[in-house]
Amino acid sequence: MIMKGKPVYGQHQKLDIDINRKRENLRAIALIPVLHEGKVIACLNIASHFYDDVPANIRIALQTIAAQIGNVIARVNTAKKLKDSEEKYRQVVDYSLVGNYISQNYILKFCNQQLAKIFGYNNVDEMLEKDMRKMILSESPEFAYSEIQLRKPGEKDFSRYEFKGIKKDGSLIDIEVLGGRILYQGKHAMQGTLIDITERKRVNEALIKSEERLRFITENTGDVLYRLQYDTMTFDYLSPAIYTLTGYTAEEINKISFKSIINQTVIPGVPDVSSEELIKKRREGKTGEWRAEFKILSKGGEEKWLGDHSFPWKDDSGKIIGSTGILQNITEHKRTEEELKKYREHLEELVKERTAELEEKTRKIEESQKALTFLLEDVNEARMGLENANLKLKEANKELESFSYSVSHDLRAPLRAIHGFSAKFFNHYSNKVDDEGKRILKVISDNTQKMGQLIDDLLSFSRMGRTMIRKVDINMNDLLKETWNESKSYSPERKIRINIDTLPPLYGDRNMVRQILVNLLSNALKFTKFKKESTIEVGFEKKNSEIIYFVKDNGVGFDMQYAGKLFNVFQRLHDESEFKGTGVGLAIVRRIIQRHGGKVWTESKVNKGATFYFTIPNK
Repeated sequence: MIMKGKPVYGQHQKLDIDINRKRENLRAIALIPVLHEGKVIACLNIASHFYDDVPANIRIALQTIAAQIGNVIARVNTAKKLKDSEEKYRQVVDYSLVGNYISQNYILKFCNQQLAKIFGYNNVDEMLEKDMRKMILSESPEFAYSEIQLRKPGEKDFSRYEFKGIKKDGSLIDIEVLGGRILYQGKHAMQGTLIDITERKRVNEALIKSEERLRFITENTGDVLYRLQYDTMTFDYLSPAIYTLTGYTAEEINKISFKSIINQTVIPGVPDVSSEELIKKRREGKTGEWRAEFKILSKGGEEKWLGDHSFPWKDDSGKIIGSTGILQNITEHKRTEEELKKYREHLEELVKERTAELEEKTRKIEESQKALTFLLEDVNEARMGLENANLKLKEANKELESFSYSVSHDLRAPLRAIHGFSAKFFNHYSNKVDDEGKRILKVISDNTQKMGQLIDDLLSFSRMGRTMIRKVDINMNDLLKETWNESKSYSPERKIRINIDTLPPLYGDRNMVRQILVNLLSNALKFTKFKKESTIEVGFEKKNSEIIYFVKDNGVGFDMQYAGKLFNVFQRLHDESEFKGTGVGLAIVRRIIQRHGGKVWTESKVNKGATFYFTIPNK
């Protein structure tokens, strides 16, 4: 009965209960169970010496006492459990990765260590009793509280808000608050969790910017980015450039099927393959990264070539469910490729033609080589003849030297004798000879002098062809000054104006170059003798890298049609009675210049003077 929660009353002797057997004088007993949550947790025992049975009023009093004992025990157990629960909650809250708090009228009444850490405080005590409105940067922090305060305490729905939090050092952080209304210590309060989302927001903002950049690139590039699903053979993404490329929008492409506008498929290295076969292979995982070329017909009727570069698209299990890739307009590339193909074919034809021509030329060369062999034999014969000619030339030069010696010595002696006897005859017998005789004697004397000068000029001309050239750097200004002083000394009575430039140096034989200047200056003086004022100019011109020297006068000049005769021996363009000379001076000038590898020429007009130009190569 007791275990069933019912009290037991009766006489002591009649009850088969072992309660203090030593007390034989007990007359009545009561057993009242103490209950908690419907279970017997204790038993209240009462025995009496006075009554044979427990009176009713005592029974009621005992049952009341037992009930009160049960309530006390229940409260003690409840308090213990509550303490244990609070201890467990405190441990959970203190080690939580989110901030927990309870506030009343914005004043912080409870928080965990994580909340203190989020706001930069060392411990919880620094935060308690702080006004939460001063820890949140917001235009209206009361809004969250006012909205939550309209709810009943204990409602499960919590409100979520994001604010800028103010840390202990004044720096700002992004926080997320999840809060609701509760009863705390018998008063209305706000309970919630708080998370630092600063890094998350930074990452989210970076992702947003990255997505915006990616979207801008994909929407503004001329290439088409896509993702194709194999089960439906439709695109779940096609960038806007598909319209520029094909004339169709993404919706239209999916409606009519991209395959319907493909006229030809080319897979590099894989001949005669269809797109269906490739899709099948890709689903089976037999292909990885791949490239293809499609010839399509655009909506406007234009044929275009598209290049496809794609990769398998797999789900989380690794199964291939589609492909992602990029389509590019390669029409110009294909057109260039076709032109190159035609060019190569044309080039092969040209190579064949040129090969045939080369073979023909080779044949002709072989024939020419035979002819060249004969020619070389002729050349050898000619060389031998030339060597013989050189020997004869050397012998001729020796004979010329002998002749020059003879002219210099053997011819001069008779001329000197004729000139000497003519002069002696004139001096002793001039009073016995008439005028005609005197004239004849003068002609004899003049001609012997002229003959002597002619012999001197011929010898000089001959020497210029045989003398060894010794080249040095020549200061043309010093050399010109020297030759001019010498030349003008022969005509001291004449009025002569000479203009001389500062001349660049010349590399040549100094004595020979001096002879060039002497002959050209003498020539200029001779042909200006009838001018009231003779004008002579010596200068140079530079054409490209060549230096051209010139001697210019204002003399009688000559007709250019006879210019070719000037530089030949004994050639004269003027009467000897007016301008004396042997006609050898300019021939000497040409020979010297030619031996130096240069050239000489002249320009003139009748009565307008003449200009003689010459150039000699430098080192």
